[in-house]
Amino acid sequence: MSKVGFLGLGAMGSRMAANILKAGHTVTVWNRSPEAAEALVASGARRASSPKEAAEGGDFVFAMVRDDKASQNVWLDATNGALAGMHSGAVAIESSTLTPEWIRELSQHFRAKGISLLDAPVSGSRPQAETAQLVYLIGGDAKALSAAEPLLKGSRFQHPACWPYRGRFPCKAHDEHAAWGPGRHGRRGNRDASAARCRSQEDP
Repeated sequence: MSKVGFLGLGAMGSRMAANILKAGHTVTVWNRSPEAAEALVASGARRASSPKEAAEGGDFVFAMVRDDKASQNVWLDATNGALAGMHSGAVAIESSTLTPEWIRELSQHFRAKGISLLDAPVSGSRPQAETAQLVYLIGGDAKALSAAEPLLKGSRFQHPACWPYRGRFPCKAHDEHAAWGPGRHGRRGNRDASAARCRSQEDP
């Protein structure tokens, strides 16, 4: 089992973190509003006081926050950012509603520290998050994805066999676990269509 940090406990993130905890992994959670962590703590999760603390010693760190600015704050804040707490060889999994420009910039910060970043926006809403049936549209290193698969158990995912991060150009898809649709780099329209639905359910 893995040590997992989870950042952002809105309607989606709290359910995603709960499923990881139910699977037997050790989970440390952080949310801007600490009270959002209470149910998870009661179920066995540990509450961190900062993203950095949530990430320290973790094998994987998830983020499910509102937008580019929130993502920048939780990962890169000079004092409390999660990236500062991660070790080389760890894997970051970014599922927030982000622009292609920001995810590509963020990837450079991770690359500089020798940490893999999986760009993993999701398709689905609360019922799918509750039952671990989200579809992940994943970009990133295949080895990191293989390591992360146990954390995505029950979900489906699509991993394009080309440049890893979300963007605007077409790409031939490499399907994993019967995922659907065209290449992820051509899915910007689909991502935008689901963004409004997901945004209200992410960390406020």
